[in-house]
Amino acid sequence: METKILSKSEFLKKESLEELYNECKLWLSEIALCSVDLKFTEGIFDEYFSDMTTEHKLSELKLLKKELNDLSIKLTKMQNKIIGQEKQVFELLENAFAHDEQVFRDEHENLQGTIHLLLSEMKELKKRIFLYSEEVMKKKKKHEKIFI
Repeated sequence: METKILSKSEFLKKESLEELYNECKLWLSEIALCSVDLKFTEGIFDEYFSDMTTEHKLSELKLLKKELNDLSIKLTKMQNKIIGQEKQVFELLENAFAHDEQVFRDEHENLQGTIHLLLSEMKELKKRIFLYSEEVMKKKKKHEKIFI
């Protein structure tokens, strides 16, 4: 017996609408967590911003701040897209002719890829901010030991 391996798009076409609805719920949960995580990261950045200016160029730090703001906007837009997707799948569950199911599934697949890219972008930005903050924290700690 031969086992057929489905591509991602073929798999999405096989998933039930209920599974796609649940996936939308999961995405919304992930985006909500990312928003909280982003606020925490912004807090760290703001806390150590002035100390970071001694180690890094102000223009570089301003760019990081802009990236944080842009990411916040992207998260909000993504949340709205997911809510729209969730609404469409719910309508399809209620009435199979409410939307073109194939178009919906294609949009769902594209949205999945976009969410993955957004989450990767967030991880990379957080990593850069945490590395900058860590530098400052180590220098402060080293400076405090000198005076103890």
